Amino acid sequence: MDLIELKFTVCAEDTETATAIATFADNEGLYIEDYSNLEADLSESGLYDYIGEDLLAKDREHTVIHIYAADEQDAERLIREMTEGFARENIPFTCDSGMVYEKDWSEKWKEFYKPIHIEDRIVVCPSWMDTEIKEGEKKLILDPGMAFGTGQHETTRLCLEKLCALDVKDKKVMDMGCGSGILGIATLLLGAGSLTAIDVDENCIRVTEENAEVNGVKEKLRVRCGNVLEDSELRGWAGDGYDIILANIVADVIIMYKEYFRCALKEGGHLITGGIIEGRENEVIEELMSAGFSVDEIRKEKNWFSISFV
Repeated sequence: MDLIELKFTVCAEDTETATAIATFADNEGLYIEDYSNLEADLSESGLYDYIGEDLLAKDREHTVIHIYAADEQDAERLIREMTEGFARENIPFTCDSGMVYEKDWSEKWKEFYKPIHIEDRIVVCPSWMDTEIKEGEKKLILDPGMAFGTGQHETTRLCLEKLCALDVKDKKVMDMGCGSGILGIATLLLGAGSLTAIDVDENCIRVTEENAEVNGVKEKLRVRCGNVLEDSELRGWAGDGYDIILANIVADVIIMYKEYFRCALKEGGHLITGGIIEGRENEVIEELMSAGFSVDEIRKEKNWFSISFV
C-alpha cells in the first residue's frame, strides 16, 4: 500500500512532547529522525569511528517526525490533530508532505534501528544485523515492520528492564496491545510458560506471529486481533489467571482497561504499564488504585514512565 508521508519538523528540545502527540494520533506508521545525541549514541554503540560525512552534516537542532497516512482524507485529519496538539503545547513546527511507496518505507526505518542490551539478559537486535551477545544474554531477533515496538522507545526499554528484574519462569503472560510482540516474546525467551497477545491492528498480529517464529517460541503463543472491552467472545478466549499483564500502550487506554486488567490478573500478579508521558503518571496511578491495584515500582526515562502494579 502506497502512503502519504507527513514530515513535521520541531526543535530538538520539543522532541519528547511532539513524539507523544504523534504516538497518540491514529496513523499508518511513524518514525522519529533525531540526531541531537548523534555522537553519544554512536560512541555507546561502538560505531563512532565509522561515522560518515553525510551523518555529520545532519541537523542536530531539529527533529523530523515522519507520519504516514492512508489517503488524502486521512492526511488532512492527521495534520489537523497534530496542529491542534502542537498548539496546546506551544510547539512551533513546519510540515511537508509527499507520497512514499511501501517498499521505500519498509527499508527507510531500518536506518534508525540499532541493537539494545537490557540488563545483561536480553539483546534486542534487528533480523538483518549480526549482533554479538554476552554470556547469559538471550537474543531477541526483531523485525517490527510497520508495527510499533523496536526497543528504541524509552517506555519499551523500561518495561523490558522490569521484566528482566522479575522471575518470569513458567508464568502465564498477556501482552495487551502487543505491537511487534517485543515484550511478550522477551518473557518467553526469559522462560515464561505461555503468552496471549492481543492487538486491535491486524498488522501487529501478523508481525508478532512472525517474530515469535523467528525466535523459536511460536508454540507458546496465542494471538488474536480485537478489543476485549467490546468483544465478549474474545474476552472468553483470552480468559484470566495471568501472572503478568503487559500494557505498553498510552495512559487513556490503560485507564480504560483498568477493570479488565483487575479481573484478568491473578492475585499477586504484576501489571506492567508503559507509554505514559510525563504529566499523566499520577492520573494513571490514581485510576488504577481506584480499581484495586497498588503501585509496585515506578521507572522513568526522559519524559516517559513505566509503572508496574500488583
